[in-house]
Amino acid sequence: ILVGQRVVLREIGRFGNAPGQLLFAPESLLHMSGIAAVLEQQAFGREQKLPWGVSESAYFAQDHSLAYQYSPFGVPRLALRRTPANEHVVAPYASAMATMFTPRDAVANLRRLESKGARGEYGFMDALDFTASRQAHAEPFSIVKNYMAHHQGMSLVALCNVLCGEAPRRWFSQAPLVEAYATLLHERTPRQIIRSADPRTLPEPVADELASLFQSRTISPTAPQWQPTQLLSNGRYSVALRANGTGVSRWGNHNISRWRDDPLRDQYGSFIYIREDGASQLNSLTAHPAPHPRWDYSARFLADRVQFDMQSPGLQATTTVLVSPEDDTELRSVVLTNRSNTEVVYEVVSCFEAVLAPARADEAHPAFSNLFLETTWRPEWKALLLSRRPRLHGDAVLSVAHFLADASADILSVDCIADRRSFLGRNRERNQPALLEQARLADGSPINGLDPVACLRVRVRIAPGASARLGFATAAAEQAGELVSRIDKYLQPMHVKRATRMAATLAQVRLRDLGLSPEENAALQDMTTALMYTGPRAASGTGPVDQRQLWRFGISGDKPIVLVRIHSSAGLALLQSLLHAQPWWSFGGLATDVVVLNSEVNSYLMPLQREILALRDRLIQKVQHSFPRSDTAAAGFYLLRDHEITPTEKAALTGLANVVITADGRPLETQVAALHLVWGTPATDAAGDDRAPVLQTALPAAAPETLRTPVGRFDAASGEFRFDIDAVHRTPRPWVNVIANENFGFQVSEAGAGYTWATNSRLHQLTPWSNDPVQDPGHEHYLLQDLDSRAFLNLTPGSDHSSAVRHRVRHGQGYSVFECLHGSLHATTTFFAAKDASVKLVHVELRNDGAQ
Repeated sequence: ILVGQRVVLREIGRFGNAPGQLLFAPESLLHMSGIAAVLEQQAFGREQKLPWGVSESAYFAQDHSLAYQYSPFGVPRLALRRTPANEHVVAPYASAMATMFTPRDAVANLRRLESKGARGEYGFMDALDFTASRQAHAEPFSIVKNYMAHHQGMSLVALCNVLCGEAPRRWFSQAPLVEAYATLLHERTPRQIIRSADPRTLPEPVADELASLFQSRTISPTAPQWQPTQLLSNGRYSVALRANGTGVSRWGNHNISRWRDDPLRDQYGSFIYIREDGASQLNSLTAHPAPHPRWDYSARFLADRVQFDMQSPGLQATTTVLVSPEDDTELRSVVLTNRSNTEVVYEVVSCFEAVLAPARADEAHPAFSNLFLETTWRPEWKALLLSRRPRLHGDAVLSVAHFLADASADILSVDCIADRRSFLGRNRERNQPALLEQARLADGSPINGLDPVACLRVRVRIAPGASARLGFATAAAEQAGELVSRIDKYLQPMHVKRATRMAATLAQVRLRDLGLSPEENAALQDMTTALMYTGPRAASGTGPVDQRQLWRFGISGDKPIVLVRIHSSAGLALLQSLLHAQPWWSFGGLATDVVVLNSEVNSYLMPLQREILALRDRLIQKVQHSFPRSDTAAAGFYLLRDHEITPTEKAALTGLANVVITADGRPLETQVAALHLVWGTPATDAAGDDRAPVLQTALPAAAPETLRTPVGRFDAASGEFRFDIDAVHRTPRPWVNVIANENFGFQVSEAGAGYTWATNSRLHQLTPWSNDPVQDPGHEHYLLQDLDSRAFLNLTPGSDHSSAVRHRVRHGQGYSVFECLHGSLHATTTFFAAKDASVKLVHVELRNDGAQ
């Protein structure tokens, strides 16, 4: 007995079907059960604060063909087998069927559903899904936009029965077959029914379960912990992002933006800067590269996108990054909210260093690779076009467009910078770009200076309390002509929204096919960082690490390697998680070799060996639609027998593997947590150190009009070339002195940067060399530290643009001298090499001219 009525329980508590309801006599048990079911449906809706009407229907989840999935749903107190407590799906056709019992209430509920958008061109759609875990962008519900003929037919019959004087009931009753069984449909309600207690209330789902579908993970980019990496991809265009905003964009095997395997600096990626109009200092909307010391940064990883949030007293910014599933286009949406009481004009700068080449080609000789890049500014499209000319016949051709896509803001102007020197300035880091005036041809086209950068500058005005939305897009194609239609497409809001919805839908499908839990997904994001960046690794044991030792197994050693040691079936669960991750890594542009070292005891059947192969085959079959074979072909799976491998081969495997895991029954997340110690998770300052930590803050950029070229002169007596360097005076190109003997040498520029070699300057470099004439980065540093204040003093100019210290540089034959004055401390630093020995000498002379 429910709500004062006798009711027949159903298996799942659904409402029923209309043709069956037509046959029930008004006083029969089944008819009374129908009335009670409607009342209970209404009570359940009020309890959940949702529209009522729950029955089996489609719900907001799709397969690889984008077909909605179908499942039984019901009200708990009407069901013998209950729907999970966190599932809330409302089917409009259930309300249409309820018109036969409570027409006024049913019509009111249908109007409520119509107000939520459930009614379309062909009537009411199949369902509204209120399940929290299936909402892509924290929306209250999603509409299942399909029509099921079965449900539409039942609705039509029910409405006809109400509006046409129960005509369908009469039609059914006149059928001879129905008349033969009519007496069975007049079963009276029993007078005595044993009351049963209400079903036990199911526990409410925890918050983690509600957000499990899109695997949401919030990360603090400034926390002293291992930082994960998220991969976004459509199978061709991929983006790797870290919580601090750094990363890389790829198209196939070509890098769109510059990237280096350097987890310490971690300075490359596509960045968005902002500053108030008229201000000199730029700050980034992510924690890297130019964080504001008083702004709060956070990042949120989801399956379909990455969201960066920034909070400050006067400004709130949200940056969302996703990859369009239909086109090879990366979309970065920026929402700026003015939290002040006055109107503000901001300059928003979106920039990345363009490569358009394989990563190894750019690493080997970036200056040479840049010679083949062309840039074109199309102001009518607000787009900067970049294309790579083929160097040799048969070389790949690649074109990229960086443009302002759909925007909802009061935009004052849009301009570009194509020359990296104009963007950065000489000897400056990415946390202090100069934004110099862009040199242009007579027709207004920007000159990239054979060192291109893709930079858009947008000035936007925001009223007090208002918001502005800007969309920056990066599209890649083989030919520049293909980009024209792409640019026009994403200038329209409907296509941006479509790309957002499709990215969420397909990410949901891939996650469901992989079957990864939120904990496993978080562990794989941590592993992705270890696969992309070279970091500390476990000791390889005895023996040399020779990559050639792996070649007989078909392992090149050029791709990241995950080595799994397994000896029993207890480790199959962990191996299954890693095998599920492999197609996800490959799909995201990070092809990874999984090497399994099986140490089970030799036997005739070899059950573990067979089970591993079967596990691999089942996985391929399961993900063949979500992750096509062409996407996973670059990744290798190698099942090796431990007793068939020599010690030197094991040493090579262990030494070259980015991640080494022992499958001993512990879950993946536990294993990865233990590996954090091997990977070198940063630790906090010692408890006994009471000195204040050194905080890195963004440095103010010098005003462009103050930058001047220093005046150099030769000294007749010594033959030295002398000039002065400070924050205002910088050379347009590196002024380098090469110092060497027959077997050893080094070079030093006016900034103090350079490198050292032995025997051969190209093949035997002792310290890294960079042919970057803009930044001229230094890899050999000579500093003084004040132990009281912990401040560092530069003995050479370097990239310090904030200090007022002037350095006098003297390049002589066989030596270079840097002189500077830090307060009352005079420092003279001399670089030279031994005449007949492979020794570099740096002589530092300090003189204190003060009273202390």
